[in-house]
Amino acid sequence: MKKEIIMKYPASCYSDIWREATPLGNGETGALLYGGIGHDIIAINHSKLWRDKNKPFLPDVHEHIETMRDLLSKNKVKEAENVIADALKEKGFNGASFGRPLPLCDIDMVFDCNEAFKNYERTLDMETEEAVVPWDEGNTTFKKRVFVSRNDGNVYCKITASGDYRINILVDLKVHDLQTIGALATPDGKTTYKRGFVFFGSKWDEEYGAVAKVTHDGTETIEENGIHITNAKSVDLVLKTFVDGKREQQFSDIEKILSDAPDYETAFMLHMPLHKALFNSSTFKLSDGNRDTANELLLMDAYGNTCSDELVEKLWSFGRYLLVCANCENGLPCHLYGLWCGDYNGMWAYNMFNVNLEMIYWQALSGNMPKLLLNVFNYVEEHMDDYRENAMKLFGCRGINICSVSTPESGLHKLVYPHILHWTGGAGWIAQHYFDYYLYTRDTEFLKRRALPFMYEAALFYEDYFTVDESGYFVSSPSNSPENVPLNVLTMGCNSEVTVNATMDFAIAKELFTNLLKGIEITGMYSEKAEKLKEMLKKIPPYQINEDGALSEWMHPFYKDNYKHRHESHLYPVFPGTEITKNSNPALYEAAVKAVEKREIVGMREQSGWSLAYMANTYSRLGYGDKALNAIDMLAKSCILSNLFTTHNDWRRMGVATCAGMETKAPVQLDANMGITSAINEMFVFSTANELYLFNAMPSRWGKGEIGPLLTRTNTEVSLNWNDQNATAFLKQKSTEENITLVLPSNMIFEENGKRELSVTFNKFEEKEFKIIYKNIK
Repeated sequence: MKKEIIMKYPASCYSDIWREATPLGNGETGALLYGGIGHDIIAINHSKLWRDKNKPFLPDVHEHIETMRDLLSKNKVKEAENVIADALKEKGFNGASFGRPLPLCDIDMVFDCNEAFKNYERTLDMETEEAVVPWDEGNTTFKKRVFVSRNDGNVYCKITASGDYRINILVDLKVHDLQTIGALATPDGKTTYKRGFVFFGSKWDEEYGAVAKVTHDGTETIEENGIHITNAKSVDLVLKTFVDGKREQQFSDIEKILSDAPDYETAFMLHMPLHKALFNSSTFKLSDGNRDTANELLLMDAYGNTCSDELVEKLWSFGRYLLVCANCENGLPCHLYGLWCGDYNGMWAYNMFNVNLEMIYWQALSGNMPKLLLNVFNYVEEHMDDYRENAMKLFGCRGINICSVSTPESGLHKLVYPHILHWTGGAGWIAQHYFDYYLYTRDTEFLKRRALPFMYEAALFYEDYFTVDESGYFVSSPSNSPENVPLNVLTMGCNSEVTVNATMDFAIAKELFTNLLKGIEITGMYSEKAEKLKEMLKKIPPYQINEDGALSEWMHPFYKDNYKHRHESHLYPVFPGTEITKNSNPALYEAAVKAVEKREIVGMREQSGWSLAYMANTYSRLGYGDKALNAIDMLAKSCILSNLFTTHNDWRRMGVATCAGMETKAPVQLDANMGITSAINEMFVFSTANELYLFNAMPSRWGKGEIGPLLTRTNTEVSLNWNDQNATAFLKQKSTEENITLVLPSNMIFEENGKRELSVTFNKFEEKEFKIIYKNIK
């Protein structure tokens, strides 16, 4: 596994330069190392520092839902679209401001340069979370090393000079990078100095800031704009942040703490095992060779051809790295910018519950890092009262409704856009993560205390929200298939996304009711609800296949499929759900294949970074490894920056992904980074509660490699290795004693004691190794 990434240039895009910086983090404090020589910046973020936080008043408008349903029953889509939104506005609610991540400060370093540099690199060791920038001037090698400690929370930076030249540097803490960020409003920061210390304080909603201790073996002068150090061979900086409390008290307290802080090497040794334990809980290897290739060269090659094995490895590792760095115990969940928002008005810099947050965490379970998912559960449980208020005031329902746009200060709806108001699947989708967490870990106490109570309230909403038609089936109205407009609605000259019976609504509800029944059977909780849930399951209408043979995005016959779109919401029962498989329902499985192919061909120009990663996951689940890898190839051509951050769109306008309305910018969206990792995991293992599909979608161009351990819904760890003739599967069952069936693709077969089988069933084992061969091998 390639654990190091190399860049030959510093962050170089002068507009939004932070996007190309090297990301570091411990789940709470994030750092972006720009990597310059004459002038360098380390931008600092804190997960709990958000600006413009408020809890809005949400009016009660639920009485208008029947008016909207009546209009939709008559196919009056345009008239129905704004009924709830207009009712909110009439009661004085025109949307509310919501929090955005606030960059905390910059560590600003200005160096004296002696002569033109040589041998510059910018590297990131993902296994240790250390960034290094070495370069030569004459006979002197300079080296800058940075990490964010998972042990004590501090940011550590060490600069050394080996040779005749010495370090001459001006060190300061400043308000974040005002030269390269065009912001309407920025904070006022104040910096003060004393020997060996820099103090930065500012205020937006609350006071916040940082203290840096600077040690060295040179000469120090305190100047108006920083601490000037000259003639040093070594300079160390350690910084600690704060996001609440009075600054003068914080300055005093942190100064005392930093006075006893360990040196760089000691701090690094205390930090490393904590980061490694998470990052190395699974590995993936395709390529050989000891020397890593620079990102710029790897991306150039992918731009003209396809992703090399080395680039694929690094993308898989980088997705893991970002999730590890953006999560810590009792922290906030990772949003679309993670810990690395360098913009004061970050576009979509929040949690999105209609695909993006879910995608970010898909890899947590399969990648053998289940505890990282706990931050999502902590977050939603803190806002349950707000979700209940959403459900009652907007729709007159019991239970919970999670808005697709969410920020930490409140779970109430803050927007009046119809496609946000009419999205009702957020709680049901998160319920999948709750039940999957139980399946992957078999933590019965978690199922009892946390999963089932949440799932119960999510189901209670649907019990009240769905109505029944003359055929006895449920009707979901208003409905929304995230952010798509039916083709026939578009031809009517209307861009309304409000519909009836989006396939995704019922796929989520069906999964939720089914899993809740399983939970009731396991625990005995909510047993009085079992018969009601069974009755509700019978009322869910059947999935539909359209005239093209594709799974329909809407079950209602009025709405026609629009393939020119990035979301694949109607494929939920295939992925991320597990309802439709090749074995369970071949006809719907083939319809799902057709549906995703339409997105790739008809709708290619409408795709985005995250949707190409979603497509890779869907193809992986369906067993089409080459198509899944092709989606990653397309993403690498269009939406990956030199530091491997993924972006929303293709700003080069090359036709691979959307650029409409964003021709000159490409907002960072790290969900695609995480989605790539998840898709690769899915290529090798797909699991249900009692089945393991091994090598489910391995691309044909990967002739040899190894991956694992991957965690599965059977609570089994799976490690795989393969070459062009045979393969081995090593399985370790962690806690269950259920029968588990192993299934191989059609070109592979198990071989044991002279017998060859396409599938194997076993039970009550702890560890076992299976030999696998290709059918055409004699």
